[in-house]
Amino acid sequence: MMLFARCVFASFLCLVLAGAGGCAAVGFVAAAMPPPNIEAAYKDLGNHTVAVMVWADRTIRIDFENIQPDLAYAVQKRLQTAAEKDKVEGLANIRWVDARRVWAWQQNYPDTEGLPAEELAKTLKVERLIYIEVNDFQTRAESTVELFRGSMNVSIRVVEVNGAEAKISFADENINAVYPPSVPEDGTPKGNDATMYYGTLQLMSLDVANRFMKHTEEE
Repeated sequence: MMLFARCVFASFLCLVLAGAGGCAAVGFVAAAMPPPNIEAAYKDLGNHTVAVMVWADRTIRIDFENIQPDLAYAVQKRLQTAAEKDKVEGLANIRWVDARRVWAWQQNYPDTEGLPAEELAKTLKVERLIYIEVNDFQTRAESTVELFRGSMNVSIRVVEVNGAEAKISFADENINAVYPPSVPEDGTPKGNDATMYYGTLQLMSLDVANRFMKHTEEE
């Protein structure tokens, strides 16, 4: 819809500026226009106690043992920076439970791994839980282990806790990140596992954080 609106606006400018260079002038104007804002998909984190928890299958953790705390902290850090530095609407006055404390709790109570996200939120005593499931993560291309291509797929749930009631109020499935963004499917010889790991996590943390804050189409 946003792309359609921009095309309509450009067509309108073609008519207005027909005597001043026509649509060539419009192309310049359209290129100079800032990208449109995209509203947050979930807007009720502000003024609440919030934690980020990441779960990954044991087969993923064998190769990437720190993927859970690394992704959780990266998402929290992006949202904290957006609130404190950029003053992003909807993220004010969040009382964060540090993601590193959440990870320590997960390690201390491994038997909670199979609990529903609603039960985890109540056990953590938070008002909002951003629960991320890592479905797939790789630093090598599918076609050959000799070439590099970071790829990640996650699902998100937000649990709202109000008194004794906990419910999933937002969910987003099948979110993908690829690093580098323009890398072909058969991978690239440039880079290494550490670079692919860090780059993919940073892209995914931004993609997840954008669900909770207004951002531009380019971000």
